[in-house]
Amino acid sequence: MSREINELHHHGMIASYQLMRQGLGYIGLGLPVLLFFGGMATGQGVEASISHYYYTPFADVFVGALCAIGLFLIGSYGPDSVSFGILSHRKITRIGGLGAIGLALVPTHTDKLFDCSFAQCALGMKLGSDIHHVFAGLFFVSMAITCLLLFAEPENGEQDRERRLQRNRLYHGSGLIILLAMSALYTYRISPDHVKATMDQNSYQFWIESLAVWLFGFCWLVKGGAVSMLRDREVGTFAVNLDCAPTRPKLFLAYARNVSPLSQPIPIGPTLSDLRQSARHGSRGAL
Repeated sequence: MSREINELHHHGMIASYQLMRQGLGYIGLGLPVLLFFGGMATGQGVEASISHYYYTPFADVFVGALCAIGLFLIGSYGPDSVSFGILSHRKITRIGGLGAIGLALVPTHTDKLFDCSFAQCALGMKLGSDIHHVFAGLFFVSMAITCLLLFAEPENGEQDRERRLQRNRLYHGSGLIILLAMSALYTYRISPDHVKATMDQNSYQFWIESLAVWLFGFCWLVKGGAVSMLRDREVGTFAVNLDCAPTRPKLFLAYARNVSPLSQPIPIGPTLSDLRQSARHGSRGAL
């Protein structure tokens, strides 16, 4: 009974981790979409970056979503989490969670008139903006490392090999694109002011940030098992193909996976001792 209770508890924990990861993925996919359509619906258009929505009526959405992402990242460590030396899942996602929460609580700079936040009043506009970009760097680096290293699944007998390869290609490709997005965002930082103005008019940062967050969110959905086309395919616990041709009797194991061991053997015919006993009885009858 205690073993069954422990197994139920273990499966419940895994389900909880999966739901948490799916929630993180849905927030990552939905945040840029909600901000975009919200800005268009209110006539404010698309902001220069996701961070600039802090100064719009959608500030609560921006802050709430990033804080939720941060908390999900901090608590995302699960039984299937892996480590690469000092780059453990727990450390990387905690750094990413800190970056996401910092992005929400320490706003970027703006030319709009506004009442300064607590962080801006305490740090000043310039220093607060610099710290905001440091948090952004931590968040994006965490996203890239998570996709490139921590999500990759090693080969073992419990997985659907084809789907595992598909998932790993998705994780690695997303990580590389996120790194390219970081490089593209860095070009904004080093561009002259007149180039930055043109980029802001075309929401250059917003679209690049949205692409990175979308990829990150989708990877978390896949990791949480929410994408059916990338989940391991369900296979029956016992599948055999019997070829009973008289000239060539065979027993083929077509595919068997995750088969629980039997508590006791099941006899499928007379045992050797039965055959011997039958032979002895036959010999005595003949005498």
